[in-house]
Amino acid sequence: MKRLSTIAIVLLFAAPIAGVSQSVLTDSLSWEAVEVTNLQTMVTSPSKCLFQTSDGTVLWIQRYGALTNTYAILTSTGTWPSVLANGTISFQLSRNGKASTMVVERTNAGVFITMDFSVAGEFDSRHRFKIISVKPPAP
Repeated sequence: MKRLSTIAIVLLFAAPIAGVSQSVLTDSLSWEAVEVTNLQTMVTSPSKCLFQTSDGTVLWIQRYGALTNTYAILTSTGTWPSVLANGTISFQLSRNGKASTMVVERTNAGVFITMDFSVAGEFDSRHRFKIISVKPPAP
């Protein structure tokens, strides 16, 4: 009986860990950001928002849900089988006919999403978001 309860406890604690080990390409994920760095000025400020990746789209949810931008994923570069391990993937996005790039990465420094809205020869607009949690989106 003691062995059975020990196994049950181990499985109970292992389940959430296994559930988080998800692929950026194949699973629906919600990425919670708490700050953003303007990569032109290198100024960092608080910015609570969510990015949701799934089914060929990215939702960028801002202002506590009052503003949501939807981007179509046109292509992706790279593979990242588990968000628990270091990795990088880049998405070419489109919204209202305008192209942008989203790079999602985990390094030893943390998890980050970089949004690049730059247009060559016109303007430079790149922002890096610090991610504090990655999980399946709420139903």
